[in-house]
Amino acid sequence: MVLALTQSGETVDTLWDDIPPINSQARERLGYPTQKPVALLERLLAASSNPGDIVLDVRDLVAPPVVKHASFTLRRGEILGLAGLMGSGRSEMVRGLFG
Repeated sequence: MVLALTQSGETVDTLWDDIPPINSQARERLGYPTQKPVALLERLLAASSNPGDIVLDVRDLVAPPVVKHASFTLRRGEILGLAGLMGSGRSEMVRGLFG
C-alpha cells in the first residue's frame, strides 16, 4: 500500500508500507548492512524508468592496477555479470563502481 501524506491539499511525501525490511532469516539476505529488499529495488526501478531505459552507464572506469578504461551500459531488465580468473580485475572493478 502506498500512503500519500498531504498538507493543504498538496502531496508532501509518500510512504510504501507494504514492503517489509529484510529479516535475519530471509532467503534474499546477503549480509550487507544496507541491503534493501528486492521488491523495493524493483519498485524503484519501475517508478523511475521505462523498459529498455539506461539504468547504469559507466565510461572509462579506472581501478588500478588492473582495470583501465572499462566502459559498459546496463539497461532496465538486463543483468550484469562479471567473470574472470583471479587477478583479472573483477574485485577492483566492483570496488571502483561501489566503493
